[in-house]
Amino acid sequence: MGMSNITVNLHTLTPVHIGSGIELKGNFEYLYFQEQGQLAIIDEGKVFDVIGAENLHHWVSIIEKEEDLLAYLKKRKPGLQPTDVASRLIDVQPPGPRGTEGIKEQLHSGADNVPCIPGSSLKGAVKTAFLTNMVMKRPHFVRDFKNLQRKRGNRWVFSDQQLMGHYFELADPRNIAVGRGMGPNKDLFRFFRLGDLYFETTNTTAFRAEVVNLYREEWKIKSQVTHFLEAIPSGVDASGEFQVAEEQLRQVQKKGMEHSYIPKLQPKETAELINGHTLGLADKELAFWEEEDNPEVLGNYISELRRIVDTINSCQENECVLRLGSGSGWSYMTGAWAKEKVNGDFLMDDRTWDNITREARRGRDYGNVPFPKSRKLLAGGIPLGFVKLSFQTAI
Repeated sequence: MGMSNITVNLHTLTPVHIGSGIELKGNFEYLYFQEQGQLAIIDEGKVFDVIGAENLHHWVSIIEKEEDLLAYLKKRKPGLQPTDVASRLIDVQPPGPRGTEGIKEQLHSGADNVPCIPGSSLKGAVKTAFLTNMVMKRPHFVRDFKNLQRKRGNRWVFSDQQLMGHYFELADPRNIAVGRGMGPNKDLFRFFRLGDLYFETTNTTAFRAEVVNLYREEWKIKSQVTHFLEAIPSGVDASGEFQVAEEQLRQVQKKGMEHSYIPKLQPKETAELINGHTLGLADKELAFWEEEDNPEVLGNYISELRRIVDTINSCQENECVLRLGSGSGWSYMTGAWAKEKVNGDFLMDDRTWDNITREARRGRDYGNVPFPKSRKLLAGGIPLGFVKLSFQTAI
């Protein structure tokens, strides 16, 4: 089939959250056992066994009145343990949730319903690194603000449609017309295939996620958006399959469709590109906070970023560090190339940059406040989403 296959091993450097789209509600979908430091995702059959058929109406009443279900269950069964009512357990990193507070669920999948990272999430983060690399090498296209927009009704809005077509469509970029989209059959990354990554452990952890925000001239926690999420903890491993459709790529090259400036889709080159991308963003983040005098509200964030930098610098061949998932932030989601300089000049003029940030802020004008002006961190200043990838065999 002309397909190269290797194994991708992933090691979490910090907790990772890929949401299932479900928010678990306390006292209804989970119970918090504070002494054991665990959340029990409710198994209705097990709860029914504890309550008994004759007391089912009490359960319904407790839910309707939002009374304490756990307290009632402990009366029914003294010495009640989390496993007595749980379909699965989640460890809790203090402080834990209160009352009916919601928890954003981590995605689980596979025959054993284990935590996983979808191949699409990993591929999207990799593609961002490639795009940033290509923009920096060939910046002429993004310097024209018209190439960053598309028409919506009677007005123009910022869009990546032309951008993705120009840098990823398998055609001569000079022939990509303004306003033209890119079909999936012409996307370079269809030859770069990543399967879902399943973790060896079923253990997950609930964390409090906080947003550090700039209020006038002081960095503070934005308490109104603090929430809880279930995440894959740091220090655990997953594996999946990585494929390069080499024969299809060769056929494309014969037709003269491939861009000459697209990096090779090979493990070694991919790892080098990703490491350069992540290191550049981490260094800029550290420099930013240095200028802000490393505010105390960040907790361990600065030391964690330095640890990530050290990990990147110690990577072996075919190893790299990438950031993905919830809490990655604007810079890692976009590559932050819009704020870069090439040959001494910013890729975007001030007017274009101001318009983009205003649209990203839903029309609000924050004046000279830096963009982005917030960071999502786990309690204590732990960043989300950093993983180390290693390719087990070379292509």
